[in-house]
Amino acid sequence: MRLAYGHGVVELALPPATPVVEGPGLTPLADPEVAVCQALRNPIASPPLKELVGANSKIVILVSDSTRPTGADIFIPVLLAELEEAGVPDENITFIVGTGAHGVLSAEELEELLPADVRHRFQILSHDCFDQEQLTYVGTTSRGNKIRFNKLAVEADLRILTGAVSVHPFAGFGGGRKALFPGVAGYETICFNHSLMLDPQAAPSILEGNPVHEDFMEGIAFVGPKFLLNSIVDEKGQIAAIVAGHVNEAHRAGTRIVLSSAAAPVSELADTVVASAGGFPYDINLYQAVKALQNAARIVKPGGRIILIAECSQGVGSQQFSQWAPKRLSSAELARQLKEQFVLGKHKCYFVSEILERSTVYLYSSLDMQLVESFGFVPLTDLATAPLQGKVVVLPRATATLPMAEVE
Repeated sequence: MRLAYGHGVVELALPPATPVVEGPGLTPLADPEVAVCQALRNPIASPPLKELVGANSKIVILVSDSTRPTGADIFIPVLLAELEEAGVPDENITFIVGTGAHGVLSAEELEELLPADVRHRFQILSHDCFDQEQLTYVGTTSRGNKIRFNKLAVEADLRILTGAVSVHPFAGFGGGRKALFPGVAGYETICFNHSLMLDPQAAPSILEGNPVHEDFMEGIAFVGPKFLLNSIVDEKGQIAAIVAGHVNEAHRAGTRIVLSSAAAPVSELADTVVASAGGFPYDINLYQAVKALQNAARIVKPGGRIILIAECSQGVGSQQFSQWAPKRLSSAELARQLKEQFVLGKHKCYFVSEILERSTVYLYSSLDMQLVESFGFVPLTDLATAPLQGKVVVLPRATATLPMAEVE
């Protein structure tokens, strides 16, 4: 079977009739530009975008960083044309890349993110969650999170939140509010929020009662008018649907589309789960690839094995993840430490430790073997040696697939 790996594919010989676990998937739109235009003019629970802006409006467009495929190269030009028709001059529009705590983008990464004509026409900034000069305090949530957002985003007349709706390991779903929070939030604000992931309700596809999501929503309520433009993309990053309008209502509409395409019922747990993260950018680094590992872990038997296929061309992707993983602390100890002081990157160690306490993880990647071993994984240098024992299932798009175990 051919499985996505970085920008290419790898082949793995699987036992005959190996079950393939994936949702129904999505069909790319024949004319996504038209769909974007229609969504902007007929938004969900909101006036059309043109009615929200004018010649004097200061607009901030929040865009995702390179770790997430969104179809921005398609929807951004349509969005800009709509703003131009509404009379908004170029100098009143600023793009901010919502990096969250991923790190400021380099000039080369910015070039890959947005079309050349967009880069040349508009001011484009990369958010820095550590730069206190960029941040301003807007309020405190009911859980005590002191919310600090990028000052330019707060001071704008309208914030346009862009991105893609997807299943998220502990926020329920990505997209929507995440362009603003954590996208352009301060580091301490992000850490406080992400510490809530230890709650059992902080789980994939769950929004109701999810403290991470609820803290997001309280946080973004402190800033003024917002408008959402989100895509839902297929496994190749092509736009399959567009939602626009009220941040919460439009996002909820997107989550229903995502769940219907990503949910994959599984009647029996497997001894061995083969999981491709889905290629670039899902396997851009180990930090991102852990999302695929978490989905695979949902359907492996206790004592079973997971074979994770993720190139990790940009290494680990987090200094804290690299620092804490080799310490090999138990999930209980990591949970205790994270409750006392939450550290981004260290939280990935908690997820990994939980999985390693229940199963063995083999990793086929471009990472150094000793580095792989330091994370507690067994390095695979040749897929032909992969231990395909017992009942085997394969997740060809593990990051974008939510296996739903229907096991008594």
